[in-house]
Amino acid sequence: MDLPKYAFFQGKIVPYSEAKVGVLTHGLNYGTAAFGGIRAYWNEPEQQLYLFRPIEHYTRFLNSTKILLMNLGQSPESLLKITLELLALEQYRRDIYIRPLAYKADESIGVKLHGIKDELSIVAIPSIKYFGDKEGIHVTISSWRRVDDNVIPARGKIAGALQHRPGSVAQVYAHLARDDLRQRGFAQTGRTEQQHMVERLFAPLRRLDEYLQLSAYLLLANILVELLGA
Repeated sequence: MDLPKYAFFQGKIVPYSEAKVGVLTHGLNYGTAAFGGIRAYWNEPEQQLYLFRPIEHYTRFLNSTKILLMNLGQSPESLLKITLELLALEQYRRDIYIRPLAYKADESIGVKLHGIKDELSIVAIPSIKYFGDKEGIHVTISSWRRVDDNVIPARGKIAGALQHRPGSVAQVYAHLARDDLRQRGFAQTGRTEQQHMVERLFAPLRRLDEYLQLSAYLLLANILVELLGA
């Protein structure tokens, strides 16, 4: 993976090589961190990089931080401003992926959320293909499943809690079985991807402990706009 040149770290943009944390950092030891993921797409004819729904993504990101009792002192608009400054320095002319990360930054031992400093980092890297250029994907049923919301908040992008601790285990077993996705007794998302099957327009919402799939709601909104002519 190509590493970025810069990172927003401890309140300012620094060379990526200087964005480091100690091995006792609370977020590293206990998973007390929340992250986001934003895509940006390069338009060659217009020579412009377009971010996909950054305000909505950063709103969701900040909602995840609240679960961990974090206060970054940021708004979706201020996070977007930082991101644009970072991208101006990186000068990417290709599709990219932006990773904001909020974490408990004290180098201390102790399982708690209060009384610990909150920090923010943002980096941007070239987009990667999860499945490559092969045709089609394979699925399987895994005995591993994501945690319930009353165990670890699955509705937020909490480090180690979303799909990435149990989901990674499921993905490894799926990979060994030469499959690409995991299931939970019924069609389910992949480790970092989403699949949507339109069966009918008005269907019951999924369980509240399912992680908010922003793209699914945006897709539904676009369908309604087309149908209603709004």
